[in-house]
Amino acid sequence: MKFLVMVTLNGDSIQKYEEGYVGEPALFEEMNKYNVALMEAGVMVDGAGLRPTSKGTKVHFEGGGKVAVVDGPWSETKEAFGGYWVFECASHEECVEWVKKAPMEPGDILVIREFQEMTDFPQEVQDMFAGQAG
Repeated sequence: MKFLVMVTLNGDSIQKYEEGYVGEPALFEEMNKYNVALMEAGVMVDGAGLRPTSKGTKVHFEGGGKVAVVDGPWSETKEAFGGYWVFECASHEECVEWVKKAPMEPGDILVIREFQEMTDFPQEVQDMFAGQAG
C-alpha cells in the first residue's frame, strides 16, 4: 500500500516558511536520520520539500470552460504544504507508526492519504486502462 504523507504548515510556520525559513540545522540532522531509517526499512519511496507559495500557482476550474490561474503567494492561505513523502507500508497502521516518529516542529501537521489502486475502481474502468501501463 502506498501513502502520501503531506507536511502541512499553518499559523506562524507559514509566515516563516514564506520568508525562507527551512528549519534549524539540528532539525535537518534529525530529519536526515529519519529519512535514512525510512529508506533502510524500505518504506520511503520518494520525498521532497516544496518551495514557498510565492513560487506556486493555483489553477481554478470554474465551470463552463473557464479556468482562472492565480500566481502565489496567496494572502488568504491558512495552510500550505511544505513537503511530502511517499511511503510504501503493509498497512495504514504501519504508516501511522512511521509518521509518528517524524521530527517535526510544534504546530506542524502531517496528513496521510492512501493512493488509490486500480482495483479500487469499477471493473469497466479497470478494463478501459488494461494494457495501457508500461
